[in-house]
Amino acid sequence: MEFKTSFRYFAIVCVAISVCGSGCGSGSSSSSPSADPGTALGQRFAFSANQPAAGWQQQLPDAGDYGVGLWTGTASGLYNIIDGAAGNYATNGCTEIMLQNLANTNSTAVCTLYAADCGTSANATAMFAMSQKLYTPAVTIAGYDPTIAFGNTTLDGIRSFAHFGRYYFDIDLSGYAADPTSALADATTFIGTLSSKSN
Repeated sequence: MEFKTSFRYFAIVCVAISVCGSGCGSGSSSSSPSADPGTALGQRFAFSANQPAAGWQQQLPDAGDYGVGLWTGTASGLYNIIDGAAGNYATNGCTEIMLQNLANTNSTAVCTLYAADCGTSANATAMFAMSQKLYTPAVTIAGYDPTIAFGNTTLDGIRSFAHFGRYYFDIDLSGYAADPTSALADATTFIGTLSSKSN
């Protein structure tokens, strides 16, 4: 992801001083990364150990991108984590966002997952449509219409996107240089589990 390196240490500082605005987390005046999902969105979509498949674990804050293992908050609070990219969530009416970093203990694979409550299905569709324009060419996710989910190959993995009802997902999988075919299979597994969690 384009902000991985430049904002890792910036995010750590921001989180440390709890600069997230009012309304973040579970309703308090500030928010900081926590192993506790803390919000309805986090409780619904955060992956526990060995989810969505064996080996996946939440990363420790100092290992995850942007210096977080799990973060939940508002679009305004997300600016403190990923800066400019947060504007897309705010523009499309996302009221709550979750960011979770995961690593697979059975391989070198890692994942940065964004889950967003966009308030309405129309807003989630608009977020997805924006991603379709930005990430081409599209890779088909088996079992899903390309208007619901698609992927885009990266140097060592795949970045995939999906929307179900009012929820929008951005799944960035990397660390697959030695086994690129597994990236698409894992993306399909993540999307299938998120689809089930959306119901």
